[in-house]
Amino acid sequence: SDASDTGFRPEQTIWLADTSRLNAAGVAKTYVDGKGLIQGVVLNGGQVSLTAKKGYVIQESGSEIDVSGASTVLLGTRNVDGGIGQAVASDAGSVTISAREGVLMDGAVVGRAGSMVSRGGEYSVAVDRTEGNSIVRTGGNTALETTLGFSLYPTVDREMVVRDSGTSVPAGLRAGDVVPLFENGKAYVNLGELERQGFERFSLKSDSRLVFKGPINVGQDRDLRSLSLSAQTIASLDGNPVNMKARYVSLGNTTVEQNQLAAAGAAAQLNVQAD
Repeated sequence: SDASDTGFRPEQTIWLADTSRLNAAGVAKTYVDGKGLIQGVVLNGGQVSLTAKKGYVIQESGSEIDVSGASTVLLGTRNVDGGIGQAVASDAGSVTISAREGVLMDGAVVGRAGSMVSRGGEYSVAVDRTEGNSIVRTGGNTALETTLGFSLYPTVDREMVVRDSGTSVPAGLRAGDVVPLFENGKAYVNLGELERQGFERFSLKSDSRLVFKGPINVGQDRDLRSLSLSAQTIASLDGNPVNMKARYVSLGNTTVEQNQLAAAGAAAQLNVQAD
C-alpha cells in the first residue's frame, strides 16, 4: 500500500441522506420571440456519477437521483410538413454507481424519457476491486495491523444481488456509522423498479458473483435497448425464474481474472431474449 493509504475504514461512504436530491433532469430553455412564438432548446438529461474507490455508496430512502428527459414543448419552429410548430422533448441521461466495498441504495432513481419517442435512461452499477487490473486481495481481516499501521481490506468475494425490488440499507444505520461486516462486498440492484422508473439501458458488473433473487421479469412490457451482465459466476439464490428481454443482451465476464469461482448446479431457469 502507498503511504497515503489509511487502509480499510468500515465507516467510509458516499452517503445520500433522506433529504438528498441529485437533479440532472433535462430542461426546456425557452423564450417568446417578437412574433409571439416560443423559441429555444430542449436539453437532454445529464449524468450522475458516484464512485467510491474506497468504501461504500449508500442512498437512504426518501432521497432521489433524477436524470429524466424534458417533457414535450411546442416550439415555434418549422416542422417537417413546412408549417410552424414543432413538438420537442428530450432523452433521459445516465446514472453510474461504482464502489469497492458495496452499494446499498434505497432511494428513488429516475430516468424517464421526455416523450414516447425519446430514450429512457442508462443505469450502470459495479462492485469492483480491479480498476482494470487483477483483483487486489490485501488481507483477510479488519483488525488494525500493528506492523503496517492500518486495517487490511476484507477479501470476501463481491456479490451483486439482482432483484425486482427491495431494501438494502440496514435499519438504524446512519452516516458515519460502521457498515456491518455482513454487508461488505454486497451490491443490491432493484432491476424491476429501475425499469419502472424509465431506464432502458443497463450495465451490471461484479468482479466475483452476480446472483438473482426472487422472480424477475424485465423487458417483457417495454422495449429495453440493452442489458449487460458481467461476473465470474452468474447464478440464482432461490431458483425462481428470471426472464430478460432487450434489443441487445450481453452475459459474460469482463474481469481480468477469468472464472476463478466455481459454479454449482441448482434448479433455476434463466430465459434471455435479444431482438
